[in-house]
Amino acid sequence: MIEPKEYRKRAMKKRVCVLDTETDPFKNGRTIAPFCLGFYDGELYRQFWGDDCVAQFFDMLDEEYLGDELVIYAHNGGRFDFMFFLPHLDIGQMPMFINGRMVSAKMHGQEFRDSFAILPVALSAYQKEEINYDFFERHCRERHKKIILDYLKSDCLYLYDIVTMFLELFGDRLTIGSTALPLLHSFHGYERMNERDDDFFRQFYYGGRVQCFETGIVDSRKGVKVYDVNSMYPRVMRDYEHPVGAEYFFRNEITPLTSFAKIDATSKGALPQKQADGSLAFPIGRGIYCATGHEIRAAIELKLLKVHRVINGVQFQKRASFGDFVDHYYAKRLEMKARVKAAKDAGSFDNEATALEIFYKLILNSAYGKFAQDPRKYKTFAITDGPKPDDARPLCEPGKDETAHGWELDTLGEQYTIWRCPSGTTDTGRKSARYFGSFRNVATAASITGAARADLLRGLSRATRPIYCDTDSIICEELDADIDPSKLGAWKLEMQGNRVAIVGKKTYAVFDDANPDPKKRIKKACKGARLTADEIFRVAAGEVIESPNPVPHFKRDGKQHFVSRKIRITAR
Repeated sequence: MIEPKEYRKRAMKKRVCVLDTETDPFKNGRTIAPFCLGFYDGELYRQFWGDDCVAQFFDMLDEEYLGDELVIYAHNGGRFDFMFFLPHLDIGQMPMFINGRMVSAKMHGQEFRDSFAILPVALSAYQKEEINYDFFERHCRERHKKIILDYLKSDCLYLYDIVTMFLELFGDRLTIGSTALPLLHSFHGYERMNERDDDFFRQFYYGGRVQCFETGIVDSRKGVKVYDVNSMYPRVMRDYEHPVGAEYFFRNEITPLTSFAKIDATSKGALPQKQADGSLAFPIGRGIYCATGHEIRAAIELKLLKVHRVINGVQFQKRASFGDFVDHYYAKRLEMKARVKAAKDAGSFDNEATALEIFYKLILNSAYGKFAQDPRKYKTFAITDGPKPDDARPLCEPGKDETAHGWELDTLGEQYTIWRCPSGTTDTGRKSARYFGSFRNVATAASITGAARADLLRGLSRATRPIYCDTDSIICEELDADIDPSKLGAWKLEMQGNRVAIVGKKTYAVFDDANPDPKKRIKKACKGARLTADEIFRVAAGEVIESPNPVPHFKRDGKQHFVSRKIRITAR
């Protein structure tokens, strides 16, 4: 047994504040700017109105607060609000960017953070007022000033409530992943891997299974149904055993203890293969497959796989489930859900229970991915007024690839320069102790995601006319499975319909034309574009639709760019 590690609740040593901005309404190709800004420091609420609202805000910060006194949160600030603040970045700092999001940065001596990093949900999942965004148009915003400012204040106060509740419960953490994994570690121990072993086991780490079995317009006389698994990843974390150690050995056979295997086999669409573009396919036919033991055993059980040769099978000395962690937080989540429902039935709102239900759901779903973090992809950033950062790392030539170990130019702004280099490296290119210490255990993450695909495969085997699947859901005519929306890992019926339009992966619409509730007539997904259900139907029928995104994409130089995509059916 590997001993767990006590969770360290880090005290927040600064005053917690929040802000929000309101901008021109989004329209295709319109460059937007903020016209009002709200700021709450836990005691006083201030608001700034006008085209210079950002300048007014920073003038107030300089006058009213000491340097490094505050930590100021904005929800989705790292992709939106902070992009209007870039001229105010402090020179000489090392901000944090994660997947393009500015998670933490210093401006005018104060720390700004994106609360979306700890709470990756829309603020409306907690509480949010409604407003007509036409009121934000320049020609009429003065007329609606009070309504807009009341709306802005409510957003700030709601954000302050949920952020401070998170910090009080879990302490000072930058991201939900860096919160969830230590919480899991406080229940279950695990061992880290070195870089060599990470390289080997990363070949078994894939995402969820997303597949179109049919595309176009699918009509069914029997009707179509959408089923979801209730908390798929927490379920497989609890009910399967996963590698938690760093010691393993090879056996050229598949056994109940096999964690991973590279096999020569004939698969009937059961096992994943990574494609050249990085996508995942589930081919039919003979080939070389790298898969988890969970998937291989499920495929053999369902007679969807014939193994011709085990090239190498891997067993781990130390395996465990994460049942204590999952049961603890799932029970808490159910308790909060019951409180939320009771309050709603009584015509009131339980803000604490609503927030806690969100927290516990995020904790349950965010821990496993952290096992797979790859520090080789991390970057260190620095901001200067022109010259490269003053340390031992050299300056890279323009156009150097990702293996370069010195500073290279990231962004040239009007008043600042952003540089980047691989994290945790020295001027000689050797990995530092910090770099090696950042590896977790990718085998654990690979086993958990493989178990989820194995469960989905079993679900597909019990589905009548499967049409589409995505990670933990199936669209089909009927599913012969345990249906119980309250039970962890059971399937639940999300929606029934009479037809479905499948454009491709992550883009579909299910229609229930007979439902009297307009809000329940349609279920749609449309990743990477903004299409109505009617437009999805038209694309599935063969039409090509131009889909411009009215929300600008911000570069780190502050410039706004607009993306437009042509959406067409991806397969027939």
